[in-house]
Parts: sequence; C-alpha cells; structure tokens
Amino acid sequence: MAHLRPYMEVNKFQFLYNQIDSGSLEDKVGSIWTELLRRYFYHDEFIVTQHARSADSQNKKADFIIQVVSSPNSTEHVVLVEDEGPFMPERDFAWRDAVGQLTNSMIQARNADKRKLGVTTGERLPHSIYGIVSVGKYSRFYVLHPPNDMLQDLPGTHSKTFHVRDDAQDIMKFFTQLVAATIPYVLSSS
Repeated sequence: MAHLRPYMEVNKFQFLYNQIDSGSLEDKVGSIWTELLRRYFYHDEFIVTQHARSADSQNKKADFIIQVVSSPNSTEHVVLVEDEGPFMPERDFAWRDAVGQLTNSMIQARNADKRKLGVTTGERLPHSIYGIVSVGKYSRFYVLHPPNDMLQDLPGTHSKTFHVRDDAQDIMKFFTQLVAATIPYVLSSS
C-alpha cells in the first residue's frame, strides 16, 4: 500500500469531502467511506458491503461490513463501520449512540461467525474484529478482542477523534494497521 498517494490529494476524495456539510444526510458521509474502504481493502478475498438500515431500530446493521472469504462457502467479519450524519460531532451523545450501535453490530457479527464456524458457546473466535465510528467528518477506531463485549481503542489512537481531511496521515496509518491485522485471514484462505 506504500504506492498509494495520500487520499486527500486525489480529486475524488476532495470532491466527496466537500459534499459533507452540517445539513448533509448520512449518505454523503457514507460516500467517502465507500471509497476509502475500497481503496484499502482491495484484495480479491475482501468483500466490502454497504448495508441499508432496518426500519426496526432494534435490528440495525453496521453501515459497512468488511468480510474475508475464508472458503468458497464462508466469510468472516473483520471490520465494521458505523457512520452517522454530521450532526453535532462534538456532542458526546452522538458518539455514545454510534459506538453503542457499532458494539452491538460487532457482537452480532462475532456470534454469527461463531455459528457459521461451529464454535461452541464456551469457545471464542481466534481473531479480533475491528470497528470504525464516523460522525460527519470525524472518526474513531476500535477493536473488539475475543471474548470481550466492550470495544477498546485501536492501539495508537489514544481515544482521539480524527478529522478525515486534517488527520488524513493518521487515518491512512490506521487503515494500513487494519489491513495488516486482517490480511492473515485473506492469506490463509487463498
């Protein structure tokens, strides 16, 4: 991935960034994340999926799910992303709600993977699942280690909130870190 130039030097990312303002809907935030995720998770064995929200608020899914194809008939979740519109990203309740949604989605994904892999109740998945929460132009990075049900900050993020343009170098570093952490699953399935 060293061959990738900084994403904010690419016209496409500048355009998508400029489309996000305080009145934007969530789809504007999702557009930049679609392109960022596809840019970094490009290996043939990664699947990047954008999910529509369920009308049932108890059954929300992550906005983006990155899975690795572990066999011709199976996938495993490796990264989930929850994005929210740009409403008041400085407000704690916006982050708390989005992190809660992401946590629930990650636990559900882990449980689904356990069922698919035939892991019994007392056993745990051998790998962590990673998560990103984005509120407007700001993001935070997390990891869910087995068997925990609480997200932890991705190492190196120090609970910081990162701006998609102003902190692009850090975000690129974290994407590289996520790919490095999940690529063993790709290589073992190839």
